[in-house]
Amino acid sequence: METQQIQDLEDLQKSLDLAKKYFSINNPVHIKDKIGFELVAESLNVVVKSEGQADWSHYCFDYSELYEAVYGDEVESDKANKWYGTHRSKLEELFAANSSLNRFIVERNAKPLYLAKIESKGKRRSRLRLVTAAYESSVNTGSNLVCFAVTSLPKPMPWAKPFLNLVLSKQKILTIIVPIMIFLYLIMLNTVGIISLPGKATSAVLATIAIPGVWLFYKFHELLTKGITSAPRLWSKSFHKNTLLTLKGSGNSHSPLAMRSVTIEGKCAECGEDLLIEKSREFEGRYIAKCRIAPTEHLFSFDHVKKTGKPLR
Repeated sequence: METQQIQDLEDLQKSLDLAKKYFSINNPVHIKDKIGFELVAESLNVVVKSEGQADWSHYCFDYSELYEAVYGDEVESDKANKWYGTHRSKLEELFAANSSLNRFIVERNAKPLYLAKIESKGKRRSRLRLVTAAYESSVNTGSNLVCFAVTSLPKPMPWAKPFLNLVLSKQKILTIIVPIMIFLYLIMLNTVGIISLPGKATSAVLATIAIPGVWLFYKFHELLTKGITSAPRLWSKSFHKNTLLTLKGSGNSHSPLAMRSVTIEGKCAECGEDLLIEKSREFEGRYIAKCRIAPTEHLFSFDHVKKTGKPLR
């Protein structure tokens, strides 16, 4: 069976960030370095500005666009093609697997960047883009290992922004959890008659606040104990299947954990159909991946850190 790898957006963003850091240390002087820097900067700009929502075509740049980015002048496509042909081999060396750029990236626990060419088709010109995974179809070796990829970083609604991309320090966790526990404790004492809150309006307000508070406490509890939880539908402007809240490293030794909202995709290793990531009662509340067309037979584990899964049946 043939499978097609999907570009992981988180991997791409991390590698682009490191590549930009590399060029800030090694100032681009030669043309091939300037082209590489512009490819990195423009690709990273697409990720940041679109918050992961841009179509993959926005990550592709034709030779005229690269010429303009390097020199600041527009140029005809024929001249741009000749210009790129002159520097093509040097540019390919810059993004080779063992290049100094990719060694810099890999040494910092990220995936190397490769230069991918999208051939011209009809009136569309040839274009270049940076990837961290090959796009060619590859033959499944029979291992049945599932690979997942982050394909979108959902845009949060205004009320969800304080929580998404949140670095989880002890102080922030206590700031969220302690008020919720106090509200719940007051309502419990009022319910059993130990205390009497002044007026029905006060009780109603506390109850109204406590209901979403309980739900938020449950979400944070699941996130901290499992490292993953389903994303609330009302937290993002566009909701897709497999949109999750996950824990990741923050890079801060004092607050090592951060929360992020991501949309993840994967293909069934048995039949090639889409996988749905859900919490399963059968597997003690673990988040697992189910085949869309064979959900009871094609089941896989889901490791949101390694982004891999193994058969569960």
